[in-house]
This record gives sequence, C-alpha cells and structure tokens, in this order.
Amino acid sequence: MTTAQIIAGLASAGKPVSQAQLYRYFDTLNIKPLGIRQRPQQYPADAADTILRALGLTPQPKASIPTMKQLKAEKRKAKL
Repeated sequence: MTTAQIIAGLASAGKPVSQAQLYRYFDTLNIKPLGIRQRPQQYPADAADTILRALGLTPQPKASIPTMKQLKAEKRKAKL
C-alpha cells in the first residue's frame, strides 16, 4: 500500500490523518517499507489496520458473503 492508500483507509475508518502524522505512526509502531528505493514507497497491506488497532479503534469488518449453510438455516428459521 502507498501512503495515499493508507491515508484513505484511515479516513474511511473515521480517523483522518496528515502525511506527517502518518510518518510519526510509522516510526512509533515500527512499520517499515517493503523494499528499498520504490517510487511510490510501498508499505505492508495491513498498515492501516495496525495503526487503527494501536489507536484503540477497530478496523472496519470486511463484507462477508453468507455460506449456503447459513442461508439454509435462515430459510428453515423463517418457515417456523
């Protein structure tokens, strides 16, 4: 993830941050870039989630698709 993607991910979770603040979080939480001399610099995919957890916020849950077993259970429950 680039810094712009991480900032967007934090903003969508309700925690807008500046780029300077983001780099402070990287230093504090020891989040390192994935490689050397990349333009734009790439960071781990879970960097935004790591920052949210450190701030005491929970990352937004990913949308899950119900399984067939769950759908059938709901159908049986609705018939009763």
